[in-house]
Amino acid sequence: MVLTSIGSSEVLQILEDVASEISRNKDYLTELDSLGGDGDHGVNLERGFLKVHGQLPQLQNSRDIGSILTSVGTTLLSNVGGATGSLYGAALLKAGKVARGKTEIAAKDLPEIMSASTTAILELGGAKPGDKTMMDVLLPAAEAISKAAKENDDLNFILDRGAKAARGGLENTKTMVAKKGRASYLGERTLGHYDVGAASLCLILETCARTISRLSNST
Repeated sequence: MVLTSIGSSEVLQILEDVASEISRNKDYLTELDSLGGDGDHGVNLERGFLKVHGQLPQLQNSRDIGSILTSVGTTLLSNVGGATGSLYGAALLKAGKVARGKTEIAAKDLPEIMSASTTAILELGGAKPGDKTMMDVLLPAAEAISKAAKENDDLNFILDRGAKAARGGLENTKTMVAKKGRASYLGERTLGHYDVGAASLCLILETCARTISRLSNST
């Protein structure tokens, strides 16, 4: 069945699945981070999403998707250390503002949500395309989602396009030299490796797409 909109219960399911996926990939993300960062990306992100997972029962009482996203963003800001918590938290707070008062998210809402999240990360992190950061995943994913939303109102189609663009962006980071964060001090030694922020964001976007696909097939 074609899924053209989702409500708060589907958003909560996505958050639950993302939390589980981050936990499953904690060691992978930490290993990636050890190549050019503090080696704690996976641990920090899992800690934050475990807190989010613990919030989900209370959030079930809210039908306002904006308030759910805002609550999750605040939790990540408070519980994920370093730049990671700030960037993911800021993105979700911006997304929460766009979705404020909405009890459903439709295809037409996704480009605006992605644009707001992208703006938040750009303003806070200052990274440009090619700097080997999560922006190299977020920008192509946001562009693909915006384009797909103009072609079709099927959320499965739209998020699948976004996830595929995210994966392509992640693969491209292997060919880049890091220009931001601690990894930038390693210079050419960052070639051939994924950026860890790009990797975690790709996991999140792919999980969103898988959840929507599963929900589409079950209705």
